[in-house]
Amino acid sequence: MAAAVGFVLVPLVGDHFLRVVGRIDNRRLCVGVAFLVTALSWLLAGWFGVVVLVGCALVGLVPLAFGSQRVHLMGVLFVPLALGL
Repeated sequence: MAAAVGFVLVPLVGDHFLRVVGRIDNRRLCVGVAFLVTALSWLLAGWFGVVVLVGCALVGLVPLAFGSQRVHLMGVLFVPLALGL
């Protein structure tokens, strides 16, 4: 059902949506999304959620410091899942 609705809507509103999104300032969008994610973390988990969010953001910056790719951090998720932990 969703695919059928998308199939109809993309030709109708796709070009207009692309023009609107193309005019958005990328820096303001990133700051707004960061604020929204931080606010949601605080609302849903309190200060502990914000601390975890900051910690995860810092871990996400580690590969940049070593010149590797962030995909290597996925092992933190996949290894425990594969082991059934």
